[in-house]
Amino acid sequence: MSEIIFECYLVIPHPTRPEILLLQEENGWALPQVGLHGLAQVEGEGWQKTETVRLEAAVRHKYGFEVDVTEVLTRRTNPQTDQTSGIFALKLRTFDLALPLPAGGEWVENATLGLLKFAVGGQRSILKSYLKT
Repeated sequence: MSEIIFECYLVIPHPTRPEILLLQEENGWALPQVGLHGLAQVEGEGWQKTETVRLEAAVRHKYGFEVDVTEVLTRRTNPQTDQTSGIFALKLRTFDLALPLPAGGEWVENATLGLLKFAVGGQRSILKSYLKT
């Protein structure tokens, strides 16, 4: 098994409004992201079963949100670099209005997502598919 670095992009819906948390970056909007290091390459559903707790802890550490991973929306590995990225749907366990949003973070209405420029390719189409379900 080879060591993999996962870039985990996060779909975090607002708990009471039709909004998604996005970050304003230099090149446009992007989903929040955390990196997980030192993972073993796991095929099939194994990753979800063995690493969900680590992803939830990384989100709590970086953003202060208590979350549950509800779905793996995408997962891709670059065979030349072993760099793996995925987009994960999360559900907030609790929501504290006093908790500050991350730098550049805003709750963006689902209806306006199509009008935004995204910094990371493919995120808009993944969000559109996710929000249809």
